[in-house]
Amino acid sequence: MKKRTYKLTLISAAILLVLASCAEHIYESIYDTQQRILDAWVDHNYGEDLQPTESGMYYLNRESSPNGRPVVDSVYVFVKYSVKYLDGVYKDSNIEEIAKQLGTYSPTNYYTHDIWLVNDHTLTEGLYEVLTSMKTGEKVTVAIPPSLLFSETISYYSMFYYTTEGNDSEKVSVIYELEVLDFVPNINEYQLKQLREFRDQNYPGLESSETGFFFKKTKSVSFEEAADSIADEESLKIFYTGRLLDGFVFDSNIKDTAKKYRFYSPSNGYNALEVKYKDSLSLMIENNELVEGFTRAVHQMQYGEEAIVFFYSNLGYGERGSGTIPSYTPLFFELRAEEEEEN
Repeated sequence: MKKRTYKLTLISAAILLVLASCAEHIYESIYDTQQRILDAWVDHNYGEDLQPTESGMYYLNRESSPNGRPVVDSVYVFVKYSVKYLDGVYKDSNIEEIAKQLGTYSPTNYYTHDIWLVNDHTLTEGLYEVLTSMKTGEKVTVAIPPSLLFSETISYYSMFYYTTEGNDSEKVSVIYELEVLDFVPNINEYQLKQLREFRDQNYPGLESSETGFFFKKTKSVSFEEAADSIADEESLKIFYTGRLLDGFVFDSNIKDTAKKYRFYSPSNGYNALEVKYKDSLSLMIENNELVEGFTRAVHQMQYGEEAIVFFYSNLGYGERGSGTIPSYTPLFFELRAEEEEEN
C-alpha cells in the first residue's frame, strides 16, 4: 500500500506540473505575448546588440540635441509625432505629409505641433518615460509594447493608447517617432503672452475686459438703431470666420471664405449660425453649445453689428482641443450679427 500510494503521489505531482505548465501557457497575458513578439522583431531587424530598457521599450534611433533643455515633469511640451505598427503602416500623426498618406488630411486641420502636459496622469507610462528622457530639439524613434500604452482613463490627447475596454487583438506594440520642439512651464502665461503680442500688432491699445479675452466692435449701430435691442430668448444669426493667431483659417460659415481657404463643401448650406440670446450671460453660456469666448462676444452684440474677438484656450477648446485645433490654442473670430429671419 505504501508503494502504491507513493506511485500515485508521483503521478499526481507530474499531472499537476503538466497542468500548471499548460495553464501558464494558456493564460499568458496579452502583454507578455506582445513583449515576446516585440523582442523577436527587434532581434530580427536590429540584432541582439539592441537591448530593451528596463521597462521593455527599444530605442531604435535618437538624434541628440546637446544644447537642448531637458524635459521635466509638469511642463507643456510642443511635440511633432507619428505612430506606426511594426510593419511600418502609420496609425496616427500630426505631420501633414503623413496625414496625406493616411488619408486623414484636411485643410482645416492645423499641422504644426501638439502640446502635451508631461505628467504621469495625462500620459501613458511609455510616453512619459520617453519624453522625460528627451531634450528640446531632440528626435527619437522608439518601439513601445502595449503594456506601456495602457490608460485607465481616456487620454485627452491625440495619442495611441489602450484601455480596459479595448480589444485584446488590437493591443500590439507600436513605434513612436517623436520630436520635442520646445516646452513651457506655464501654459496660461504662454497663451496670454501670445494674445498680448497679437493685440499689440493688430489692435494696439485694446484692453482686455477679463483675463485672456479681447473684444472689439468693428461696426456698431447707432443709438436709434440699438433701441430695437435683442430680447431675451430671441435668436441672432451669426456669420463668422474662425482663425488662429497666425492667420490660419480653420472654420467659416461664409461660402466665399470657405472657397478661398479650400474647405468649401457643396453639401454645406453655409447658413448663419443661430445663437439664442439671453439677458443672463451665464445662462447664455450654459444654454449654447459654443465655446465660451465666442458666446461672450455674441452677448455684447446687437443686430447689424460686426466684431472681432480673440481669447485663450480656457475660453475655447481647452486641454482637449477639437478635431482640427490642437490643445491649448488661442482662437480669433470675426463676427457679423443678423436679426432672426421671419417665418
